[in-house]
Amino acid sequence: MTGHAIAITIGSVQSLVAAARRTKDLWFGSHLISEMSKAMAKVVAGSGRLVFPAVDDSTLNNLDPAPRDTSAFNVSNIILAILEDGIDPVILKDEAIKAAKSILDYYANKLNETWIDQDIWNSQVSDLVSFHAAWVPFGGEQTWDKTRKRLMRLLSARKALRDFKPAKGKTNVPKCSLCGARESVLSTNEDTRARLRADPAFRLREGEEICALGLIKRNVKVSFPSVSRIAMQAWVKANFNENNKTGKFLQDLNNLLQENHPSFAPGTGDYYENLKFDLEFLYPSRMEQMIVEFESLQGKTDDLKILGEIKELMESARISEPTSYYAVILGDGDRMGKIISSIETPTDHRAFSLKLAEFTDKAKQIVNKNDGVVIYAGGDDVLALAPVHNAIEITKLLSQQFSNDLSGFKGNGEMTFSAGIVIAHVLEPLNVVLDWARKAERDAKEPDRNGLAIHLYSRSGSPLQCKFKWTEFLLDGTKGDIISHLVHLIKDAALPSGIPYALQDVVNFYQKIIENGDNIDILKKDVLKILSRKGIKPGKKEEIEDFILNLLQLDGRKMKRSLNGVKAMLVARHVAQVVETSTEE
Repeated sequence: MTGHAIAITIGSVQSLVAAARRTKDLWFGSHLISEMSKAMAKVVAGSGRLVFPAVDDSTLNNLDPAPRDTSAFNVSNIILAILEDGIDPVILKDEAIKAAKSILDYYANKLNETWIDQDIWNSQVSDLVSFHAAWVPFGGEQTWDKTRKRLMRLLSARKALRDFKPAKGKTNVPKCSLCGARESVLSTNEDTRARLRADPAFRLREGEEICALGLIKRNVKVSFPSVSRIAMQAWVKANFNENNKTGKFLQDLNNLLQENHPSFAPGTGDYYENLKFDLEFLYPSRMEQMIVEFESLQGKTDDLKILGEIKELMESARISEPTSYYAVILGDGDRMGKIISSIETPTDHRAFSLKLAEFTDKAKQIVNKNDGVVIYAGGDDVLALAPVHNAIEITKLLSQQFSNDLSGFKGNGEMTFSAGIVIAHVLEPLNVVLDWARKAERDAKEPDRNGLAIHLYSRSGSPLQCKFKWTEFLLDGTKGDIISHLVHLIKDAALPSGIPYALQDVVNFYQKIIENGDNIDILKKDVLKILSRKGIKPGKKEEIEDFILNLLQLDGRKMKRSLNGVKAMLVARHVAQVVETSTEE
């Protein structure tokens, strides 16, 4: 008897995720995809055997809806299953897609109809998500690896086949400020827009336009840390329980916010133990902007009063401005296609899927334990935000956990995990920072994967980019890794912070005149001269010189690697400054 292997996928996932101004919107884009995939998986599980995601009777409840649970079980945008003979794949596919659309409708129906242009809204919601499916016979003497490959080829072909539906755009309607592709669905009524600007859940900006997807995201009632709060977490954690001026200020601020619950300081949900509020107003420039903004809105008298009290607290405490940089971590498993292609049976494929689910669960624990915030963790993919000083440790642990959990499925090589870390300012648009993170992840995978790329985008100066193989990035003993060791040396005043810039100048100069190793001895002498002149801490001179010479790889044939080492030192210098700011009283 012959059944079928079936695959169903959600299309255009990046567009669903990327259109976001706030972290909650970014999280919800991923959450929406996961919830729709879970709904499809649950329908398919009722009539067939799920291969991916893999659940059994004890974990089937993981597929239940979790509309506002930021720690919910995540499922990627593809469902793979085996159907027994007699199950019609066409009917099952339609039922699964119907279940997924009901999830979207659940969120869409929460909107107040007076806020929107109903015609544009209905048109956009109906076309917001695309679904694709393929199925092939499976059973008898047919092997799983050949069946799966044929199935995925058909699915790829179906995704490439466009439906070419007629455009439904409306003339003389402004485009969405977030995605720039769809028309705004907001009512043109000025009273309605004024209410949305005053509503803390929406905080609509003057002149901002939002499409259906953006409005659905904005309307979800979920507390989620902002990038500002994530950036400040190390500073809050280091000082909140301390008997110093910053600790006393933070405790007074916490009491004030708990007593008044101002609309401009939403909670952080399940994240963080102390000061579970958004704290963007602690940046002086943002404080002034908020005061001007609230003065122009009705019904903000109480908020203005509380802002004034906070400003007085800040001025009397004379606290240092907290750091305004945070990190984005984006990573996934390497050569997953080859690994999956080496799996010979559905049973082994399910076992592989279960191991991925284990990794996902542990990845969330790793990120949360280190004060990070998971945006998405499903399959081999992880997207998270974190304080700068924790980002490298989180990424190291993710890489190690992935290799450990998937060690039984090596295929033709080791199971490795490549990741990109982007360090960015809180004022950078979130969708732009996400693009940078994708670029960093691609950089980490070149040329042979198993890598880490760190890209720093400061508010002044050019971006700094460095990358390493995990095997060269991790150091022996207590040194940890290259960046962490450099940060330690800079913080300990063993390595003067001016050295990276001096080394950058000399390496840039020699890059133009060195060919095939010529003059390499002169370059090494100049590097050592800089290190001796800049005043390395006594007692560590030889150790630090050896470390930096190894980092720069001064063989004359790979000057790009030398520049990479210099950029790593510059990145470490910035991280050290962030760490110092985060621990200041």
